[in-house]
Amino acid sequence: MNPPMATMLVEQAAAWILPIAPTGSVTAAWRPFIDPINAHRVWYLLLIPMAWLISMVYKAVRLPDLEKYWRQVTVMSAQIVLWIIALGAGLYVFIQHLAPLITTAR
Repeated sequence: MNPPMATMLVEQAAAWILPIAPTGSVTAAWRPFIDPINAHRVWYLLLIPMAWLISMVYKAVRLPDLEKYWRQVTVMSAQIVLWIIALGAGLYVFIQHLAPLITTAR
C-alpha cells in the first residue's frame, strides 16, 4: 500500500470515528466532566446499577470467604437503594413542609 493511499484511509477512518464538536473542532474522545451524559430525566435509574457495582466491589474486598457473596451483594444493594429513597423522602418533607414553618416563624 502506497503512503498516499494509507493517509487517505486514515483520514476516512478518522472522519467516521472522531465526532465533530459543536464548535467545529474534532474531539478525540468523550470527556466525562466537560461533556456529561444528558440523563437528567432518568438519573434515578442509574442508582440501581451504581449501588450494585459498589456493593460488588465492597463485598469482594471485605468478605472473608465468598460463599454468600451474591446474597450479601443483593442485601447491601437493597439497603443502599432503600436508604437513598428514605433520605430523599425525608428531605422532601423537610424542604416542602418544615422549612416554610421555620422561615415564617421569624
